[in-house]
Amino acid sequence: MPAMTPAEIWAALAENAQNPNGPVKVARAEYLVEAAEAADDAPLYAQSLLDVINAYEYCAEQSKLLVPFARLLRLWDRDPGAFDARRRHSLFWYFKWATGGMLRVPEVSLASITGWLTEMESRYRQAGHSPRPVHMGRHRLARATGQAAVAEREFEAWLDAPRDAMADCNACEAGDQGWWHAFNGRDEEALRLWEPVLGGQLVCAEEPHRVLAYSLLPLLRLGRTDEARANHLRGYRMARGVANLRSTIGMHLEFCALTGNEARGLEILTEHAGLLTPGAEDATSRLEFLIGAQVLLRRLSTLGLGDLALTNLEPGPATVSDTAARLQERIDELCARFDARNGSTTVSDGAKERLSAEPVLASLPLGSSGTLPARAAAAPSAAPPHPAPRPAAPSLDELVTEAERLSDARHPHARQAWERVAASGHELPPVIAARVERSRARTLLERDPAAARGALAAIAERLAQLGEAAEARETRANAAFAAFLAGDRETAEAEAVVIGAEAEAAYAAGDLTTRQYLSARSLPVFIAFNAFARLADPTVAAEEQDDAADPRPATELIESELEITEKLADPGRAAVYHRMLAQLAFRRDDRAEAAARLQASRDAALRAAQPWDAVEPADLLAQLALQQGDAAAAERHARDALAHGGDLLDRAAQARLYSLVTEALWRQPERRLQVVDAALRAGELWEGTSEPDSLHNRFIAARAYAGLKRHGEAAALFDELMPRVHVPYDAAGIAMTREQYADCLTQLGEHRRAAEQYLAAATLVQDDPHNRLPHARLAWSAAQALQSAGLTAEALPAYRRAADLWGEIGNLPARARCLRSAAWLIGWAKGDDKDEDADDAAPARWTEALSAMRSVLAELTGLPKEQRSEPITEEIGHTNDQLRQMLGCLREAEQQVAQKAQKAEAPESPRESGPPSSGE
Repeated sequence: MPAMTPAEIWAALAENAQNPNGPVKVARAEYLVEAAEAADDAPLYAQSLLDVINAYEYCAEQSKLLVPFARLLRLWDRDPGAFDARRRHSLFWYFKWATGGMLRVPEVSLASITGWLTEMESRYRQAGHSPRPVHMGRHRLARATGQAAVAEREFEAWLDAPRDAMADCNACEAGDQGWWHAFNGRDEEALRLWEPVLGGQLVCAEEPHRVLAYSLLPLLRLGRTDEARANHLRGYRMARGVANLRSTIGMHLEFCALTGNEARGLEILTEHAGLLTPGAEDATSRLEFLIGAQVLLRRLSTLGLGDLALTNLEPGPATVSDTAARLQERIDELCARFDARNGSTTVSDGAKERLSAEPVLASLPLGSSGTLPARAAAAPSAAPPHPAPRPAAPSLDELVTEAERLSDARHPHARQAWERVAASGHELPPVIAARVERSRARTLLERDPAAARGALAAIAERLAQLGEAAEARETRANAAFAAFLAGDRETAEAEAVVIGAEAEAAYAAGDLTTRQYLSARSLPVFIAFNAFARLADPTVAAEEQDDAADPRPATELIESELEITEKLADPGRAAVYHRMLAQLAFRRDDRAEAAARLQASRDAALRAAQPWDAVEPADLLAQLALQQGDAAAAERHARDALAHGGDLLDRAAQARLYSLVTEALWRQPERRLQVVDAALRAGELWEGTSEPDSLHNRFIAARAYAGLKRHGEAAALFDELMPRVHVPYDAAGIAMTREQYADCLTQLGEHRRAAEQYLAAATLVQDDPHNRLPHARLAWSAAQALQSAGLTAEALPAYRRAADLWGEIGNLPARARCLRSAAWLIGWAKGDDKDEDADDAAPARWTEALSAMRSVLAELTGLPKEQRSEPITEEIGHTNDQLRQMLGCLREAEQQVAQKAQKAEAPESPRESGPPSSGE
């Protein structure tokens, strides 16, 4: 291959500067260094060295930049004239990268690093630069080697030294300084320092990416979980796939592992599995990523998923346990290399501390749909040298006492308690055996009442034979209610009369407890209430209904029994009766009475220390409040229901209640941030049960973030959710969601992706005559996004299509704005010639654009005066103004073409300064 000329090398450097960061850019930069050196052009050689150093820094190959920097420094000493002002600035700027890079390579000795820092201090002083970066470098060296006092002293010196052109940007400095505060347990101070970075007031190429990751654990430690979740959503989206942010990815993995999001962590690890294999990155970045990955893998093993297969790994798939073992070897090897160089165990101690961390939260929903496989038994831990004695198994008497206690309290786990009695391994006395069988027979009441009736009747007879009259009577009542459920109401009511009379006599004789007495009296109440509920049920066949179904008899009976129950101080049973009366009030459409009864039911259940019975009334109170427009009360009642139910609520019940909380919060516009947590929890709980409900709630969280202008967090959720949206979901609803997603992408500057979403949304509604306005709006937004993405050829027809749609629905001002945008695109369109000064076609384009603009004006001014509304009059004025501007553009283009014709045709020599260098 013939040698490149200096002009060709300058052009190649400029072209490579525009390439995305990655191995190709690095390889090209390395080649151009050799080409520039061979060209024997000192300024060109200096620029090529600066560019390859920049490529190493931003392509995560910092360990390579020491050699070209040394060459650059020798060139400076030999020929300072090769450095213009920009290259001189870059030389001293890259001094920080070089000394920092040495610290990240354990093979570079402490003596070398110290020597380079001394050299840096001397050269900075000679050049008149502040020693601030030198103190920063010495602080980092001291903290890496475990010299806390020296690190703190240099930290203060860093802060005290004046800022000048060599200081890192404010965002980067705040990130590093805050890290030191957090490392020393000063989380509040760290977050205060990071606030302008997290808030977007201080930004740079790598911030807030890093600070978003640094802040995760400090926020968790302070209990600021909503902020931690938001910073993960926004931060991971910014860092994913960025080569020089692999340590940041490791922090996000660690965060997932410590917040109950192991499934999400596994998704992230799978996406970045290539980073597990050693590459050209520096040892520190590799270690940071591996530690984050190992925290996750250890957590998966603790959950009993050590045998889970991981894919996308080199050299091939492996289990969690095998991968963790390999990673630990690499971590230990890297830590040993750093410790040997540093003369301390600072690095290995820090790694051990992170790897031993326990989860901070059991669950912090992030909006991910990922789930873990069914959990195997947790891996057994090593037996302690002196194992604690195993607690003695409960005795049969203890098990029976607990089962009776739960049964008396109508606890949801009473049946399980009786099953523990049955599984105790003891020979059960006949009475206890009968109680176990009664517990099992009661489970048949709803699904097979006829079978339950027979079983309960037989058990009642056995109890009577065993001399347990009260137990037998209670079981006969159960059998009678089963008869009612099986359709034999007459027998059930007759048996209720007999049981009631027997209970009255026994209670008067002192043979029954108050609970047993009230239980026997309750049978007529349950029959009457359930009979009315069946008669009033619209799902029951008409011939089975009583058209004269009247709630008053049942209401009067329950009220009478409630009065006796309250006199005898049984608040648990009173709670049940109040709940029945609430249902009957709903049947009468007496919502005020229903609310009062529900409140009484809830309060009685709580007085009885039976909070599980307070769940339903609190739930119904929440729904009632929401219907009445009291969102704050609805939220309070729904949260109360969740608190009362606690761990006794199944996932479906929790999902429904969190959905209720979400809806209540959404109706309180000032509570948008609280919406996120409730909606994500609801979405997570619905996962696997109802995909529409799961998606609905998670989309609510995304919209809440969008409404707060937290576009990064919103987009992260939309990224996750949109691929799951498909038919049979409502097309107009999907279009609206895609539009909201696209709006967020637009705010983030991701215009090409925004255009894709706008166009997809427009396609969904283009054939719907009821959505002509959204169709036009989406088409216009798509055109604007295409223009912002630099896709002029696609934007021009998009604007014209949007103009047609606005015209079809009679919105002439919007049509005019679209057509004006199209006209400007015609004028500013570029031909194949990249030299703007030599654009011979520009006058013709501006002439065409003027014609299009005059057509807009003619369309507006051609309207009858009576149709010229105020908005149309304003558009006429805007169009005239832009016509004048466009005429100026035409004249300028004509002048440029004329000047070009007068110029000499000799090409310009390349500028000595060369292409700009990035990175400062």
